[in-house]
Amino acid sequence: MSLISQNEGILLIYLLHKNEANINQIVEETELGQFALYSAINKLQNRGLLDEKKGPNRSRVLFLTRKGQEVAELVKDLQEKLEHD
Repeated sequence: MSLISQNEGILLIYLLHKNEANINQIVEETELGQFALYSAINKLQNRGLLDEKKGPNRSRVLFLTRKGQEVAELVKDLQEKLEHD
């Protein structure tokens, strides 16, 4: 069994709220550095939680798969539960 890392959780919740975003947007709007972000992207893609498409100027636009949306909702709910208890 493999758990979601903090960086993966940040990315999941971010994309849950944004629907899709490119790498630059994510780096600018989260506390994730590029190395941490690329690591999280690779792990989430390998798990089938994240996909990408080409955006303007050949940028990578990331979005959650259906499974990714479900997992992101669970992560968000867990985070809220831990913050309020």
